[in-house]
Amino acid sequence: WGAMYDLMGEVGILSSAGVANERYDVDQSGDMPATCTSDYLLISCNTDEDDNLDSASAYGEVSVDLGAPGEQTFTTRSPNTYGSFSQNSAATPHVTGAIALLYSAPCNGLEADAINQPAATALKIKEMITTGVSLIPSMTNRTATGGRLNLFKALNKLEESCSNSLGDLQLSNIYPNPSQDKMT
Repeated sequence: WGAMYDLMGEVGILSSAGVANERYDVDQSGDMPATCTSDYLLISCNTDEDDNLDSASAYGEVSVDLGAPGEQTFTTRSPNTYGSFSQNSAATPHVTGAIALLYSAPCNGLEADAINQPAATALKIKEMITTGVSLIPSMTNRTATGGRLNLFKALNKLEESCSNSLGDLQLSNIYPNPSQDKMT
């Protein structure tokens, strides 16, 4: 499995996956693909609205890179509505979306690097995400970074590496999260 992610990484594919929806240490008990050894794979676990590791999420100080919001997150639903969903299946898309957003940022040279140096660019995007986390107590000794996804910080780190400015980065929040009747 690790070799498969390495092959994809060589052409610039940075993959995102979540751990199991059970509370255990994947470093001790194993988990696929969390325990794959590939630099081109970001593994996340599920955090709740209070930034705690969710009670139904696996973790691993070595194998899990970061936490991501996953409990009662808002999403589109069928037919043409909105609603919430949870667990690691909800946390992992946040990391996947962060990867996509960083690749799409108007950063001079990033597009050319993605074409000419795809493996190095994938690792650069991963570094922006992992070094841009918000350090939170519930991720200490539970993830390699000790933190939760922070897209704003990751974008700022990317901007620091650009020869141009991304412009004024503004962050919108859903508050309260999860949202019940009203959303800000």
